[in-house]
Amino acid sequence: MTTATTPPTTEGERRRDVALARAARGHDADIWRAHARMIREALGRNDCTFTSDDATPPGETYNGSAGWLGSAVRRLGAFAWVELVGHVKSGRASRKANYIRQWRVTDRDAAERELRRLRRLLAALEEHETGSDCSGQRTLWNTEGR
Repeated sequence: MTTATTPPTTEGERRRDVALARAARGHDADIWRAHARMIREALGRNDCTFTSDDATPPGETYNGSAGWLGSAVRRLGAFAWVELVGHVKSGRASRKANYIRQWRVTDRDAAERELRRLRRLLAALEEHETGSDCSGQRTLWNTEGR
């Protein structure tokens, strides 16, 4: 498996990684929301597992093309407190029961810190998008407490 810390081993993996990065451009907020949802789902389960199916609520569609979703899952999987545990069949009708990766949160405290950070980012983004005065707010790129 190729992760953010492991270089691709084949030309196909390299091209896949480039395509995932390209699809994710301009979808930072979607990726943050997906990360928050997947972490919440994992923390709510006894086994702390999650899949890309958890990135959006049941019945909700992706924002535009879902090409950014692969990048979102790979980015979350690159955290030291997340491990790949195997593959399961997707429950999404659009995936036609294809196999997807299943991940596990191994450090609840780290996951909860990341969830708090994501909530701050998304709240600041929402204030910015609604035109509220953000003076005195932390920057969107603040990684304090990560």
